[in-house]
Amino acid sequence: MTEQPEDAERREDDGEEIPVVELTPAARPSAPDASDADWTRTEPVRDDPGTLGEEARRLWDSVREQFVDPLVRNYPEAAGHLTMAGTELAAALRALVRGAERRWTGGGEESPEDGRDGPQDS
Repeated sequence: MTEQPEDAERREDDGEEIPVVELTPAARPSAPDASDADWTRTEPVRDDPGTLGEEARRLWDSVREQFVDPLVRNYPEAAGHLTMAGTELAAALRALVRGAERRWTGGGEESPEDGRDGPQDS
């Protein structure tokens, strides 16, 4: 489909113009000052942030208060399923680590019983 020249002229002359707005100098953002170049804080929020253990405890308390407690209260079945899934995942990871440690220390030779392919005898 080719455009006819008269159609193109009609579109240009339909009476609607796109307004061009010039920004006044006051509307333009000012250049950043040298003092504003560093956006990080120069002063700590608290005097003593505490030990890593205290910070971890505060984080857990916040997560428990805002996520875990409402989940257990509002959706006890889902919380139970998530607990069981977490327990099974932890057991699988524990077994994986124990098996890897046993192989790394040389205490366990590869055998067909462990489900892995051993060296192939041809």
